[in-house]
Amino acid sequence: MSAMAGVSVTEKASSTQVISNLVVAANGATTVAGRSAPLSSASDRQRFHQIRSKARSIAIGGNTYRSEPYGKTKLPVLVATRKIPREQESESFVRFLNNSPAEVIGIALSEYGEPVLVEGGVNFLRPLIEKRLIDTFYITRSRKSGDGDFLDPSLLNSNYELVDSESTEENEFELWLPRKQQSTQHH
Repeated sequence: MSAMAGVSVTEKASSTQVISNLVVAANGATTVAGRSAPLSSASDRQRFHQIRSKARSIAIGGNTYRSEPYGKTKLPVLVATRKIPREQESESFVRFLNNSPAEVIGIALSEYGEPVLVEGGVNFLRPLIEKRLIDTFYITRSRKSGDGDFLDPSLLNSNYELVDSESTEENEFELWLPRKQQSTQHH
């Protein structure tokens, strides 16, 4: 499957309300020593910036904010956290909210428009995956191994389906879309 090569990632990203981008190690981990950057490659970073360039805002969890560099991000960053800092960051783009991931996405959509880019970790993503609130889910499968924050493949597979993939020397780029709800009515 290589249709993704013909349709640019950025074209697809601009046509949905909620998009997510996640790098996953060969062993299913999403971090090394608490950060995702060590799992990334040059081609993954290029794709990451293509996807981010179409977003109107970014939604993340508190753990992601504390472990990844968001201070220089030019987009509004909405952080779902129970640990609201006493002093707000000097960067006016970062906002801390004591809300659920779904509520944070709703706030981002109403205040900044679409698409909202979800860059949160697995704890932030879990309820969004369960409720199929991510319209387009980009996953980079790294050939490296990680050591923490493992993605539950059964949760992903029960709620999303792999619709496209593209292999490079360094990664496998995957495009996942929500599974259709099963109808309970009999015809």
